[in-house]
Amino acid sequence: MSPGWMPPLACMYFIRNWREIWSVPQTVLQCPLRTSMNVYHLNGKGTRRMQSAIRQCRAGRVVNARFFCNDDLVTGMEDLCREHQIVQGVIKGGLGSLFKSGLEVMTDEGVPRTINVQGFAVEILSMHGHVRCDRDGNTEVELYGIVANNAGEVFAGRFVKGSSPVCITIEVMVQEWLD
Repeated sequence: MSPGWMPPLACMYFIRNWREIWSVPQTVLQCPLRTSMNVYHLNGKGTRRMQSAIRQCRAGRVVNARFFCNDDLVTGMEDLCREHQIVQGVIKGGLGSLFKSGLEVMTDEGVPRTINVQGFAVEILSMHGHVRCDRDGNTEVELYGIVANNAGEVFAGRFVKGSSPVCITIEVMVQEWLD
């Protein structure tokens, strides 16, 4: 580290308040979660309201896992959720490195396109997503992230299944949601 180096503000907040962050009372975690999908956006003709839904859930188990060299990130997440019988949940985050990564992004025309991030030890800077079961009972994971290659270029998108092999390790946290 160079003299005068300062960690980002989020890191400083975490370091100062880690006891408060990790000591959330159990009663808070068991309270119903209320979410609302009231979304407004401009469609060129004014403001339009999208569909709304209120959902009440309660927190279930938290699963921490470590994936090892050559495990595929998305496939590994699906296997993890299947193994622990998580049918609905939130991927709270993860850190680690990949050999390469395929990320799906949307073009300006609204068409999905895959970008391939190359370079040994592509670093995961941020990761989040959700878990659900489809109508046939198969586990589906949608995983989004921000990665950086060796040249320091930063990319963001949805991780494409089968295209993100783990380099050394990746550690993840999944929070189960119960109806």
